[in-house]
Amino acid sequence: MVRDLSAMARIMDCRIGDRRGLEKYRDQNIEIFNRLGVKTIITSWAGCTSTFKEEYAGKLNCEVRHAVEYFDRLISQGKIRPKNRLTGFQKVD
Repeated sequence: MVRDLSAMARIMDCRIGDRRGLEKYRDQNIEIFNRLGVKTIITSWAGCTSTFKEEYAGKLNCEVRHAVEYFDRLISQGKIRPKNRLTGFQKVD
């Protein structure tokens, strides 16, 4: 599992102005992910999901999913089963 969050932080900084920096870090990340044979990138932040889907489009040999999408698919496929069904917001004691 790749855990270099500083690389993702640099990518997000680059999206707001430093295009050359974005391309440098993006290309390095693409090379690493593809070399490692990453099959799925799961993000917990919508900004990361959109960055991977928009800035890395067509260059990664894997799929990109937000955690909610990923778990929804696993539930739909019957691969995992939640203990309790949540509907809307529920108070947690």
